[in-house]
Amino acid sequence: MASGLRALGMLVVGAASLQLAPAARAAESPDLPAVRPIVPCGSLAKVDLGKTAGTKVTFTAALVQTPKGAFCKVAGEVDPGNQFEINLPAQRWTQRYVQSAQGNIAIANAGTCAPATNGEVVVGVNSRGGSRRREGWQVDPPKRVAFAYLLNHQTALMAKELIRRFYGRAPRYSYFTGCSGGGREVLIEAQRYPDDFDGIASGAPAILLSVHNGGFYHGWEARVNRRADGSVILTRERLGILHDAAIAHCAARSDAMDGILQMPTACTFNQAWVRCPPGAPDSRACLTAEEAGVAEKLYQGARDETGRGFDMGGFPLGSERLWPLSIPGEVGESRAGGELRYLLPLPEADQSAEALDAAFRFDQAWFDKIRVLAPLYNGANTNLEPFRQRGGKLILWQGAEDAVVQQQSTIAYYQGIQKLVGEQEADSFVRLFLLPGVAHCGGGDGPAQIDILTPLMAWVEGGRKPAMIVAGKPAGQRTAIPGDRAVPVDRTGPRYPYAPAAQPALLTRPVFPFPAIARHDGTGDRNDPASYRPVRSSVAVPQELNSRAADLIGPDNQAFYRIVNDRLVAGKTRAARQ
Repeated sequence: MASGLRALGMLVVGAASLQLAPAARAAESPDLPAVRPIVPCGSLAKVDLGKTAGTKVTFTAALVQTPKGAFCKVAGEVDPGNQFEINLPAQRWTQRYVQSAQGNIAIANAGTCAPATNGEVVVGVNSRGGSRRREGWQVDPPKRVAFAYLLNHQTALMAKELIRRFYGRAPRYSYFTGCSGGGREVLIEAQRYPDDFDGIASGAPAILLSVHNGGFYHGWEARVNRRADGSVILTRERLGILHDAAIAHCAARSDAMDGILQMPTACTFNQAWVRCPPGAPDSRACLTAEEAGVAEKLYQGARDETGRGFDMGGFPLGSERLWPLSIPGEVGESRAGGELRYLLPLPEADQSAEALDAAFRFDQAWFDKIRVLAPLYNGANTNLEPFRQRGGKLILWQGAEDAVVQQQSTIAYYQGIQKLVGEQEADSFVRLFLLPGVAHCGGGDGPAQIDILTPLMAWVEGGRKPAMIVAGKPAGQRTAIPGDRAVPVDRTGPRYPYAPAAQPALLTRPVFPFPAIARHDGTGDRNDPASYRPVRSSVAVPQELNSRAADLIGPDNQAFYRIVNDRLVAGKTRAARQ
């Protein structure tokens, strides 16, 4: 069995690839012949990208130098006011195009992927349709459509046209990667425009944007964690009590490893774990009944008085030290109004954030308002059949300590694909990995440094299914501390169009496809992926959710929109268009 796992371990590499033999790493990234440009960079300024994008495009083309060589940087604006940037290697292009989501020109989660780290791929990025919080955005239907689904498609089309002009040939393989809102963008491309990319990697995708950002997730904490006078009930310094109790009581059921829950959804919180005994004189090591009640509501997520949920769930067990508990009046306090300004249909959206926040309620009436534009914004269409038929591959991944996007929504989407085409057929083109101890798109208690692009390339180009993802924990990884709301992003240095190299890892652990978890063989090196085997976790599958939001996950639930008299009008679904 161990030798078999060693072979599987060579198929997918992450930070642990620093420990693998060079020959094994080379096998992971198929070596495609390098191609050089056939025209000068400046000549690309004459290309009619407006014809390609179907709208007005203004841009410049100039050669820029980076530590990985020169790139032809094409940067400009797509009407209505959306920025894009496409960087084409001037010396060594290995026939791949990689689009990076959420405005990040540096390819994330690819630190041991040689083509990506060496600057051998064309990289495209855009501004995600402009800032949603910019004044006037919410009453601009073209910007809504661009943000919802159109801009990434336009960027892919423009990038491929520039590639054909610059190198004299089309890209052999095209990829799209992103996390969080970027994970939603990635899935929407496969759902709406299945011909754009051969492989996509979607991390912690906010697929139910209409509900999740529309107050029912981010506003819940502010709703249940306040007294009538506005004071906070459960404070950040008390979260350690919850965390210790969750690990102690869920260790067996959630398959704890290294003091981290591998499958948090297999366990359910019980207030008795943390509640102080009646009449206890000291509550420093336990929670009051009021605090324990708030904790239970935060684990459960937004729901009505009958117990039925509005969103897909709450904060996961084991993530307590990362809970984004807000303080009234501080920057980043959870409020619904700012997001509602673009998620609601017009004319109701044309109000101040303060007015909408004051009006918002956790009830069916507001849920019905929010779901009106679900066919525009959501990325929860489980019909990926056109993408699968053309050979497309999808890797879904999620941190199990993610307190920003619930893993229940990602699992539900994955199971929706399985339900539609069958488990065996689904396994031929999509796999899901839950990363133990990892927070939202990185950070947390567990090893969070992964290379997701290499296994995606190996699957698309070599037909090798990812048998595992190997995650590493570098010395500089940010761990969970009370009030740690996000993984920091360094935006002070140069923005280069390639992946930053992986950092040396203090420890590495394998992650097997859901619903399997890793179990050590009891004798081998704990830092060697070959010392682990996949075993069936105790989590119940398929998961059952008593949630209104679950009804928004299914096939062919998106629409293409027209703009009539400055209003959005839903048109045909993708299935109807074909």
